[in-house]
Amino acid sequence: MTRIIGATGALLRAFGALPLLLMAATAPAQTVSNDGCGDGGNGPADIEKLAARYDAATDQFEVTLTTCGPVDRAIKYRVRFDHFVNQEEYPKGSGTLVDATLSSGNPYCLAVSDDQMMLHKSRKTAGPGAITVSDRNIIYTVKRSELSSSISPGHVVRIWAETQDKKRVDRAPNTDATDSCAEPQYLTEVLQQTVLDRFAIVGTQAFDILRAPTRLFESAMGNLVADALLAGTPGAEVALTNSGGLRADLRCVPPVSGEQPCEITWDELFKVLPFGNNTVIETVTGAQLEEALLNGLSPSCNPMIATGRFPQVAGLEVSYTCVGMVPQINSISLRPDGMGGPAIPLAPGDSVRLVTNDFMYFGGDGYLVLTLGTDVVFTEISLLELAGAYISANSPVQPFVEGRIVKMAP
Repeated sequence: MTRIIGATGALLRAFGALPLLLMAATAPAQTVSNDGCGDGGNGPADIEKLAARYDAATDQFEVTLTTCGPVDRAIKYRVRFDHFVNQEEYPKGSGTLVDATLSSGNPYCLAVSDDQMMLHKSRKTAGPGAITVSDRNIIYTVKRSELSSSISPGHVVRIWAETQDKKRVDRAPNTDATDSCAEPQYLTEVLQQTVLDRFAIVGTQAFDILRAPTRLFESAMGNLVADALLAGTPGAEVALTNSGGLRADLRCVPPVSGEQPCEITWDELFKVLPFGNNTVIETVTGAQLEEALLNGLSPSCNPMIATGRFPQVAGLEVSYTCVGMVPQINSISLRPDGMGGPAIPLAPGDSVRLVTNDFMYFGGDGYLVLTLGTDVVFTEISLLELAGAYISANSPVQPFVEGRIVKMAP
């Protein structure tokens, strides 16, 4: 039995059903996994997992094949791309391509077969794009324009993985179904991604949403992104992100893509959050959170420290003072209902569920203490994706500076 894992599902649960174009415009990754590599011969001839992501910012696909053993170049590995229109998800019913009538009118096989990648012997032997190999992973990147000029926003691209030596047909979501299109190719895995319009409208804003120009203060943009992280992460109590990850403002005028004043396009959001960072959820103690905040607040007291680490938070109220060039925390309180609700003091021994970005989790900007958290969950959900979903669900968004982080006089 195979399973399909996608970031979109988490967002649908968090915000309800949003339009497909908006939900997927940040290209949530999809993964298809087998049941422990035991479904057709262990070893490099069997594919354990196929993962794919469409990055609208670079207009390219990244596909990763993970084999059950070290990649063996004596075996042919192949990824094929097919595309079609107006088929928003894998066919329902019995789950077979045979039962799906596609826009081409062909009820059995996909009408358009684009270029393919094939890894065999010492190099990539067919198709566009580039390949890197590492242990059990074959990573393939290709621009949409290299595949086909007819793949336009709104098209769904189905991605297939095959090996020449694969002897059993595996397909999602129904491994028991007979698929006359897939059988001859020894199909291993199937998943699909939607090609998106980066100039589509995400939502609206009530006024200009700005970063702190010196990156040394709480900002409206920081509050918007932190609120999006917290709202889109069930179970999280606090959100923490870094000011340096916010690379642009959202202004109502002038329009940048032909949109109306105060409309927000995906292109604008790409400029705000261009790095593709995913969220990480972990449990930290009050003492660890305080250490993380002291690291982030340090440039406010010491001008020699890079300002990009200054924290932007949600679900939290922090008061601090500079003692010489060293920050000192006066108080940390949880704000589960926002700044208008009750403040719950956080003690050093308390535990709190934190959502942050993977750059910070791995120690970026000096946040090394975040690597010590427990019950860590690495998601395939990007900050960009959560921000887009939050804006779509809460338009017109109107974040403002409200005293989440306050610097007191010594």
